[in-house]
Amino acid sequence: MDLDETRKNILAVKGHLLIEGGPGCGKTTIALLKARETVETLESEQRVLFLSFSRAAVRQISDRMRGIFTLAMRNRLEIRTFHSFFLDLVRSHGRLLTGRPSSFITPDRVGLLKADFDGDWVEETHRLAREEGRYVFDRLAGTAATLLERCAAVRALYSDTYPVIIVDEFQDTDTDQWKAGRALSGTSTIICLADPDQRIFDHIPGVDETRVAQAVDHLKPRRFYLSGDNHRSPGSGLLDYANAVLRNDTSQPVPDNVRTYTYRWPMTCEVLAHQLLVAVRSHLEEQLGRTPTIAVLAPANSFIGRVSEVISTDTAVSTGTVPAVDHELNWDADLAAAAGYVVASIMEWPDLTRDDAILTTLRTITDFTGSNCPAVQPEREARSKRSSERSPRSSRATRSAPRQ
Repeated sequence: MDLDETRKNILAVKGHLLIEGGPGCGKTTIALLKARETVETLESEQRVLFLSFSRAAVRQISDRMRGIFTLAMRNRLEIRTFHSFFLDLVRSHGRLLTGRPSSFITPDRVGLLKADFDGDWVEETHRLAREEGRYVFDRLAGTAATLLERCAAVRALYSDTYPVIIVDEFQDTDTDQWKAGRALSGTSTIICLADPDQRIFDHIPGVDETRVAQAVDHLKPRRFYLSGDNHRSPGSGLLDYANAVLRNDTSQPVPDNVRTYTYRWPMTCEVLAHQLLVAVRSHLEEQLGRTPTIAVLAPANSFIGRVSEVISTDTAVSTGTVPAVDHELNWDADLAAAAGYVVASIMEWPDLTRDDAILTTLRTITDFTGSNCPAVQPEREARSKRSSERSPRSSRATRSAPRQ
């Protein structure tokens, strides 16, 4: 592998690093090369820790590692999700905070508890963690950060085990994840891989657009920019075009290998997607010599459901028949589950008074949408009013519930 001067400097310098660049610039590859050199200097019980956000990312990094690490060296690099790492840390040391063994509430169980809970669910998760040592997914990072900040022995143990920690997609770390990394940075070397233009978790509380600047202020890292490189699709113009889309820059020319298709009645978007999917699959099969994996993205569950329905069967078009496509449908399971609860509450309307029926359904909706929903305050006021009433309801108040 030929390395330019910038990458040679990355491998040579000591201390905290911040490596910035867009997709395909080689951040992960140079980080793995850095890890390989580091592994050779470690004691037998020490590891390099590589943290990422998803299991898919962990698999991709693990696959790439095989071309860089020898078989004997691979077990010296731990590639893990934040969730997995924090889960093990809290399971091992959570007793130091609560005096009792830690236990965890699975996501499906969280949905049931949240639906039955009448109050501030976020505050309840804090209480469960603080008083009972029971943790939901969202409390793991904060608890791990607290353990590392408060307990010098735990901090020393993890820094000794992981003298170098690589943080993938650093720009998307939330407040608790950053606090954990900051706690370890005093004795572990932190290598941050970041693309400030590619934040995808802005909607999550605690994800801060100034996170990279905070790392610069606290870590004082050596900073390297790889933004001008594109090893994934060199010479195609795709990276420049993608950046132009992010910035809504219409001056950037459209690359030759980007195609835009429009549709008009009687053609539907779903049918057009079916045609294009089959065409792209056929083209890639010729190029790759194998069946490719293709992602079809849509902005809503309902839309992707219609696309899935269309491509599941043969579709007749003016030029012939488009064959069905075997595929896997992925959508927002939480939203689908919440919709099921809402429908179930509506089915119970005939057995309730009109006020109770509507307010119960509103409460079911707000269990998913959160306390910022405009329906929450009226529902709370109505609930308070009902709880203060001790006399039998008037005949007007017990009129029949609306029926669907």
